[in-house]
Amino acid sequence: IHVFPQDAEQESTRFSMCELPRHLLLHPDGHTMFVTCSMGFLGFYDARDGSRFGIASLGRNPRSIAMTSDGRYVGAANFTSSDVSLVDTVARTHRTIAVPGAQRIVGLAMHPSSSTVRLYATSWDTNELYMLESAPIAP
Repeated sequence: IHVFPQDAEQESTRFSMCELPRHLLLHPDGHTMFVTCSMGFLGFYDARDGSRFGIASLGRNPRSIAMTSDGRYVGAANFTSSDVSLVDTVARTHRTIAVPGAQRIVGLAMHPSSSTVRLYATSWDTNELYMLESAPIAP
C-alpha cells in the first residue's frame, strides 16, 4: 500500500501486504483494514502502520469482500472453490457457505445489518446472481 498525504505528489510511506492482494476494505473504526489475499486468507491490518495482527482462512482464490456496517462480519467470494466465506471479526471465527449451482464466485455484497446476515454472490461462469437466505447470527 502506497500512502500519500493529502495533496502530496510523493508517497510518505509504503506498507507490504500479503502476496497477491485482491480487495481491501476499511473497518468503520478507521484503524483496521481487511485484505483478501489470493493465496486463501483474509488479513487483518493496522491502517496506521500496515502491521498484520490477524488472519482468517478463506476458500480458494478469494476475490471480492463486503462487510456489515458495524464491521463485525466480512464475507468473501471464493472464485476457485465456488463458495463464500463468512468471518466474524470479533469472535475471530469463520465458516464456509456453499452456493449450489454457482461456478467461480467473483462478486459479493452483504446486507448492512449484523443481526441477520444476508449475502449476495455473482457467478462468473453462469452470469447469475445468488441471494443466500438470511441467517440469524447467534449472540
